[in-house]
Amino acid sequence: MKNSHATSVAVSFVAIAIFAACGSSGAGTGFNDPAPGGGNGSSGASSGSSSGFTGSGDASAAHCDPGSGDLAGCGCAATTRACWTVPADKRNGNGCHDGTQACTKQGEFAVWGACTGEATACSTGTVGADGGGTRPPPPPPPLPPNCVCVPSAVRWCDTPAACNWGKQTCMPDGTWGACNETNDRPPSCASGDPSYNETCCLQANQCCQDFEGPDPDKSKGSCDAIACPGDVVK
Repeated sequence: MKNSHATSVAVSFVAIAIFAACGSSGAGTGFNDPAPGGGNGSSGASSGSSSGFTGSGDASAAHCDPGSGDLAGCGCAATTRACWTVPADKRNGNGCHDGTQACTKQGEFAVWGACTGEATACSTGTVGADGGGTRPPPPPPPLPPNCVCVPSAVRWCDTPAACNWGKQTCMPDGTWGACNETNDRPPSCASGDPSYNETCCLQANQCCQDFEGPDPDKSKGSCDAIACPGDVVK
């Protein structure tokens, strides 16, 4: 009877060992195993449906923070995500736009691939992720050939008939239009005399017609962005 009991106990131990081995079958295999470091590295910028694999690559690196722009090599669970390598305030503006990263299998893990399709040639200025923010002013339009003034600019002038204070506007072709009489005066020139006073105009740091010179189309005084280069009398 003793031998029979010992045999029964031995068989039971063997059965338990076999059951334990079978019960652990499949563990540690395939695409679903998290690697040391954990985390899937996906962020709110991810898009697309689940890829069907949930394994993770090494997420211990600092750049694997979910808010990072480029998660190449980090664990993932989604199919694609937006990615960027420029500063966050330059995203999607002034010539920059996001790229795309795909979640792919590398060995036994699912990791984000390289960031592709990104445009990084941003011009000067600060632009928020929504495309808002401050942008540099657009360049001025080219000046007409042989211009004497910047189109739409205004200067003080001497009206040809009454010699009174006038204003004239530069035409689209870069030439001065008619000098039209006005009751306006530059600061400090508001006297009772209606006559155009070039000296007072210059003392007030204005752009003034050089009506006493050989070429009345030329200007004198503070004429930046009013008269074309070379058409200001010094």
